[in-house]
Amino acid sequence: MDNISNKNEQNPSIDDLTHRIKQLERELRVSKNTAEKLTKQLRAKVSYDTALAAQYRRQEIYTNVLMRYSPSCIFVLDNQGRYLMVSDSVAACYGVPSAGFFIGKSFEEIMGTYCKFTEADMAFMTEGFKALVGGTPTIRYYRNLDFGGGERYYLIECRRIAATEYSDDTILVIMTDNTELEMKKNQADSANKAKSHFLAAMSHEIRTPLNAVIGLADILSRTELNKLQRDYISDMKQSANTLLNIINDILDFSKVEAGMSEIINAPYNLREVIINMQNVYTPMFAVKDIAFDVIYDKETLPKWVTGDEQRIRQCLTNMISNALKYTRIGGVILKIYLKDDNLFFEVSDTGIGIKEEDYGKVFSAFERLDLNVNRTIQGTGLGMPVSYDFCKLMGGELSVRSIYGEGSTFTMRIPYVSAAEIEETKFDESIVQAPGLKALITDDIEINVLITHTMLESMGVDADCAYGGEEAVRLAGEKEGGYDIIFMDHMMPEVDGVEAVKRIRALGGKNAEIPIIALTATVTGDAITFFRQSGFTDLLPKPLELSALNQVMKKYV
Repeated sequence: MDNISNKNEQNPSIDDLTHRIKQLERELRVSKNTAEKLTKQLRAKVSYDTALAAQYRRQEIYTNVLMRYSPSCIFVLDNQGRYLMVSDSVAACYGVPSAGFFIGKSFEEIMGTYCKFTEADMAFMTEGFKALVGGTPTIRYYRNLDFGGGERYYLIECRRIAATEYSDDTILVIMTDNTELEMKKNQADSANKAKSHFLAAMSHEIRTPLNAVIGLADILSRTELNKLQRDYISDMKQSANTLLNIINDILDFSKVEAGMSEIINAPYNLREVIINMQNVYTPMFAVKDIAFDVIYDKETLPKWVTGDEQRIRQCLTNMISNALKYTRIGGVILKIYLKDDNLFFEVSDTGIGIKEEDYGKVFSAFERLDLNVNRTIQGTGLGMPVSYDFCKLMGGELSVRSIYGEGSTFTMRIPYVSAAEIEETKFDESIVQAPGLKALITDDIEINVLITHTMLESMGVDADCAYGGEEAVRLAGEKEGGYDIIFMDHMMPEVDGVEAVKRIRALGGKNAEIPIIALTATVTGDAITFFRQSGFTDLLPKPLELSALNQVMKKYV
């Protein structure tokens, strides 16, 4: 039996052979599939490596192009401050043969040898580098640096680049020469300052003759006049005040544009502002035979609030005046209310309205809408833009909604800040009578002296006149018993008002404490502070009005 079994194993049957062949075929197919997969993977790997190498090559080319042609100075440092990569512009800037000159050297070594840096510059940059190495992600600053060709103004941006599997921590520095841009900025600033100075000078020059027009008209209005003459005087004052408002709008716009406007918050009587607006504008609306209604809830609207009363009055004046100009029939409503910790002032009119496509022009400077229709309406187109800017400065906003042909509503929103009740003093419009009071008037323009003298004369004041600062100082020193009050123009040739006040105060005695009132056509937000710091007691703006002079007299005599 054993012999038969061995014989069968040595001579397998056909079935055994067939089975074995099929098994080998299966193994061959599996091996072939495996080989094909490996071949595909190998080809994909080769393609990927080739593409990656090509990509790295492209990146290298782009990096080389960037480092070669970038106008900014670019360099990369390691944590020890050694240069790893440098753009060609750095070499040109530092005045060395090539960018490769830097590689391996420390930035302190290069700066100390090839740059005209001060010790302060070196210390500043060294501290900045230490901060970056210590973990500060980004440092950005401007610096004047001298690489041998004179100081240039650079924007320097430094960024810490975190380590990767291919590199350690590095520091990327980009220096951009902003000298030309800075020069243009300085030129623009200079031009802006020149414009502001020009506008201030023009304001002074225009206000000076306006002082005569308004002052004389004010004096004439208090004399015996027939109805026609009184109407003429009223029209003249209204025209002069319109011109004054235009000057104020131009100055305010210029100050806002130059970033010079200030908001001065203080307690003020909101009800008084509202009543004043109503009293001022009701007669104007009556002339056009259109209604002017003021609506507010005395139960909910606070009487005293904190804010910039002057700016709020100015915005309200512009809003109401605008409604008055563009409303021919119907009426205007001023509504004031408190909501969600905000004060709202709404001026609604039944005027011509605003087209939707013109909304963007309403608060743009010097824009006038529908010129063909509104060519007879006066104005600079600055009132609403100035009001819009003032609202933003006060932390609020000015908005408009309108239906063309039916009317518009302008809404001023400002944050509400409460204020404690303040003891009120009754406003007395009666003219001061001070016979025997001794005053000194100083102005280099004769008509201004005449106007002030005439107003004081109506109060019974005994006034001397000086036509320059030096003469005023002399009269103050010679006056027996001294003066009781001095009115001093600000801008005068040779000895101006500021210098004259300084000399009068230096005389001592009564002159050291005497009220000295500045008469000025230079109207700025910080005028009161400036004049008080210069030795003045208070100020009166030009054009001078009898009512304003009267209040100052009540305050100081």
